[in-house]
Formats: sequence, structure tokens, C-alpha cells
Amino acid sequence: MANLVQKVALKKVWKLRQDEENDHSEQIAMLLSAVKLTPDDMEDWIYDNHRDFLEEDDELQDEPEPQDAPPVVRQQVPLPEGYNDIRDRGQLIASVHSALGETWQVESIEDEVATIFDGTPDLGDPTRPDVRCTAPGANAKDSSGREVSAIVDGMGRTMVMWDFLHGRIVTAGTPSWDRKFRDRVAEMLKIREPWLLDMSVCWTVSDATGLGEPTVITVRRGAPELDAERRREKWLSIAESLVPAPVGTTWWVDDETADERITLRRSEDPLGKIIDYPWDAPVSLTSIPFAMDAKRRPVTLGLLELNQLLGGSPGSGKSAGLATLLCGISRLENVALIGLDPKKVELAPWRSRFSRIARVEEDAVIVLEALIEEMERRYTWLEERDLKKIAYRQMSPTMPLIVVVIDELADLVSVGVTTQEKAADTARSAMIRRIIAKGRAAGIVVIAATQKPAGNVVPTELRDLIQLRVGYATTTSDMTDTILGAGMSKLGGLSHEIPAELKGVCYIVSETSRVPLRARTYYIPDEPAEEGAKSPVRLIAEGLAHLRIELPWMPTEEQSATMGADGFVVVGKPATCRFVPGPDAGHGEPTIVEIPTLTITLGDLGDLDDLDDLDVLDGVPGPDALSEGPMPAWATDFAAAQAAQQGGKSEAADPFAKFMH
Repeated sequence: MANLVQKVALKKVWKLRQDEENDHSEQIAMLLSAVKLTPDDMEDWIYDNHRDFLEEDDELQDEPEPQDAPPVVRQQVPLPEGYNDIRDRGQLIASVHSALGETWQVESIEDEVATIFDGTPDLGDPTRPDVRCTAPGANAKDSSGREVSAIVDGMGRTMVMWDFLHGRIVTAGTPSWDRKFRDRVAEMLKIREPWLLDMSVCWTVSDATGLGEPTVITVRRGAPELDAERRREKWLSIAESLVPAPVGTTWWVDDETADERITLRRSEDPLGKIIDYPWDAPVSLTSIPFAMDAKRRPVTLGLLELNQLLGGSPGSGKSAGLATLLCGISRLENVALIGLDPKKVELAPWRSRFSRIARVEEDAVIVLEALIEEMERRYTWLEERDLKKIAYRQMSPTMPLIVVVIDELADLVSVGVTTQEKAADTARSAMIRRIIAKGRAAGIVVIAATQKPAGNVVPTELRDLIQLRVGYATTTSDMTDTILGAGMSKLGGLSHEIPAELKGVCYIVSETSRVPLRARTYYIPDEPAEEGAKSPVRLIAEGLAHLRIELPWMPTEEQSATMGADGFVVVGKPATCRFVPGPDAGHGEPTIVEIPTLTITLGDLGDLDDLDDLDVLDGVPGPDALSEGPMPAWATDFAAAQAAQQGGKSEAADPFAKFMH
């Protein structure tokens, strides 16, 4: 539902659309972007508020007058010996449908005889033979309902109404399955008096099992909720919990709030089949084709000022969802793609369209540092022009929208084992968090994907900054809440209940709507059609390579190779280094190497058996020749560690004085 500001914007959009003589498409796009609405939101609002202006509604058909329901027909069927309604109802329904037809249902069971009916009976139907009305006993009180209900249950019947004020008890021969189902529903609704619920269940024979299964649940009287959306979500959750829908089917809710009636129907799941990517769908910065929802409506995701998180268990469709997004984003001009791909294979097919891809953790740090520097430069640019953010009309090849794609996020922020690795994880997490927090206004957005959606894997302070969440299949409700947000599993975000067979089915939570939307990601083949051929994704990327943007401020992979993320480059005249083995090292003769520059990292130092093994012969500049600025934090930590081993402070101000001459 649109808020007040959005409604004002939508009304302006409507007026602009009435002006057929002029093109207002750019102004309309700006208005929608400003209030965070998509073209689909606009069309929905117009349909809801201006139906009389639409051509298809010019001729409204008169609604047919309601007709009287056909009379209810009943028969009695003897039950086989040892019949257990909880266990054998499915077989009974299958037998009845085979003999009489698919519309017959079980109404009551008494004295080993089942009453079946064809029609639509109501609890107040005077022709129902199983309904009886009695008066409370002399010692009964208004609060005696639960005691009376227990007595009635012991008689093999079910109390369906306790009206002490008018001296009336209504009981029925409700079968055991229906009574147990009603009691479980009352328990889930926290209703202490189950007889307040008036509900019936319709069964249908399954083609897969040949047995009867509940397919329609009608609630005539229950615990009303003031919020219709909450009513629907609650009853849908109850149906899916107590009577899980088989793969390929799902429960739907028809809510008639006016008379407190709710009908739940199980039918074929519209998301049960693969949905091909709509290659003819338009693409814009505010509308990237992504999925189809359960009502067969296309779902698009925005890109401007919108960070995104995609998560799910391995094999749930997370990578395919990322490919679907990239297929749309890659078609946009003035968009630079930067990737962080620790697994080295997920973004490889897109290499020809990406401006830069970092495939190792050390390179990722260099890329993140360059992004932060560019972000700060852009903020300076905004400050000089008295602007608050970079708008889409200001984007160009020299000032593109930067989309940072991270796959896998967990590998960069939470896989460290040693103290040094954990410190590196923390540093990368801090940089990513800074870009997510400040990058939107500077035209930098992040799309992060993870297959490890656990609270201790993806830091809370990082994911809470991301506005748009897409949750694929998970294994627990906690994982669902980690991706979609706290409490979303209780608001209909049931990622942990998505069957493994439904790869690509997901729940989407956006910044403007906190109600999870069930959808299925469009499918793009990721395997070559034949051996030796290129994958469709790679062909798409190569076909869009002309849109790739060069970023002069971003270090290339070759430049990064000479810049250790945890070290530095010594600049100056060429140096000659000699590695001198220790007496017990067993390395053989000394090795002399001529190098133009000397790069030292902690990884290099860790490979030495003894720091005294490194001896510099000549030509190496002193500490003053190092890069300007304070000593790197890792170098200071190294000096402190050395001092701790010696039991006191290090005598050398320079941590490398021990092995550099």
C-alpha cells in the first residue's frame, strides 16, 4: 500500500500520462525513482484507483443474481472393522469417490457408521442428523464449557457450541480427524475454547497416491483479526503446518473479512515449473527483470541506491538468481560492474562485461580500498556542486553507476581460522560495510550473495544495512531470518519450507514492503548446449562487452600482483638480495636474485625458517624510501609480536632493521 508521499507522486504521474501530446516518460521515471516505486507499482495503483478510465473496464458486466444452493443429499456407509479415522480417512474418501463421485464428503461418524453427503451443508442445517441440542445441567456454570466439552468427547461426539446464557449445548458427530484438526488449529490460534471454531474440511483423491487428501478448508467462525493481511498469513501458516502441500501444489487463501469466513484451497503451485527468462522485457535502472510471483506477475528489482542480499543453501538457486540479475544489469549503459569472486568460478563467465574481478582475498582488499577512495572522491565532487547524491541523469562513462557483485560474501568476512586471518576478515567486512553504508548516494551499490546464511557467518551489522533481501531455500527459520530480516519467518517468509525440488523459488523483502513476497527466479541456462561450446551466460557477456567501462582509478590485476594487501612495495634503485640458509635449514647453496623492486609481505616472512636467513647485499633503500605515511598496522603488530617474544620492547624503531641493511 502506497504511503502519503507515494500517493501524491502517483497522482502526478497519472496527470502526466493523460497528456498524450507530450513525452513525459523521463519525468515519470524520476518521480517513481524519488519515491522508490516501480512501473509495476504505478500500474497497480492506476488499476485500483482509476478503473473507470481503463478501456477494458468500459463495459462492466452485471453480476448474476445468487441462486439457491442445491439440496444436500446424504447416505450412510458402514465402516470396516478396526477403522481408525485418523489413519484410514484417506482410504475411505478414495472408496466413496470411486463409488459415488468426487463431490461426496464425510460428515459424521457414529456407531461405526459414516454419514456422507453431497452438497454444501452448514452447521445450522436442520437436516443434519448428527446435530443435537441439549441443555446444561443444574450445576453447570458459564465457565463449565471445557468440562462439558471433555464429557462430550468421551461420548464420541464433539461440542460445537456452548451457549450457557440461553441454556443450549450443541453437539455433532464430528469424525476424529476433523475434531483433532480443529483442536490443533485452536491451539495454534491460542483459543482456549475450541468450540468457538466452526470449520469443515473437503477431501480429494490424489492422483499420485490414490488416497484422499485435504484440499479445501472452510472456516465459518473463528478468531477474527483486525488486520486482513495478518488473518491471511496466519491461516496460510496453519494450513501449511498441519496439512503440508505436496511438491507442485500450494495453499491459497480466500478471505471474506466482512463475515469472518476464510476458505483455504490447495491447488497446483504456479511456481512449481521453471519460468524462462523474458528476453523481450525492458530493462532500466529502476526495473531489472528478476522473477515471477505466485499470481503470475513479473517481479523487477531496482538498482539505484539499493543494496541487495541473496542467500540460500547450496543448490537452492542463489547463483542462478545472481546470473538473472546480471543478465539485466549487463544490458545497461553507464554501469560498471566490479566483482569479488573468492571461488574464482561464479563470475568467470561474465569477465568480458566486468570492469574488474578480484579472485583472491588479497586482491579483494586492493579493490575495496580503491572503491572507498573513489567513493570519497565522489563525495568531494558532490560537495563542490552542493548536491546530496548522484542522480541517474548525471551518470556517464566517466561517472558510471558502480555495481559491486560479491559471491561468496562469507568467504571474505567470516572464514578465518588463525588470528591473522580473522583480522583480515574483520578488515574486509569493515570496508564492505562502509561501502554499503555510504555508497548509495555516491552511485555505488552492492549485490552480495552467500550460501552460508547463518547469523555467525554474515555479520549482523553488515546485513542490516542492506535494504533488499532475497531468501532462497534454507534449512532453519533462523537462517531465513538472517537473510530476510528478524521475524520475517513469522510473517510469511518461509524460505526454510521451500522443497529442494523447487530450485529458484524464493521470498523477497524490499525496503518499501516488509511482507515477504513468494516468487521464482527466471531461468537462464548456465551449461553449454554441447561439449566444447560456450555457456549461454558467457555468450551474453561477450555480446555486451562493448558496454564494459574502463576505470582508470582501479588497479589492474597485474598491478595488484605487485601490491601485497598486507605488505608494501619498496621503491628505489634495483637491489640485489641473497637468501642465506641457516645451518640446519638444509637448503643448499645461497641464491642471489636481481630484482627491480622489493615486495615484503607477512606471507613471505612466514615462509622463512629464520628471519636472519634474509640478507640484503646492496642497493636497498633505507626506511625513508618506503611509502609515505604511518607504518602499516600489520608491520607494527609484527614488531610488537617480536618484542613480546623477547620479553620486552623492540630495540629497533623499524621492525625490519633486524634483517635489512
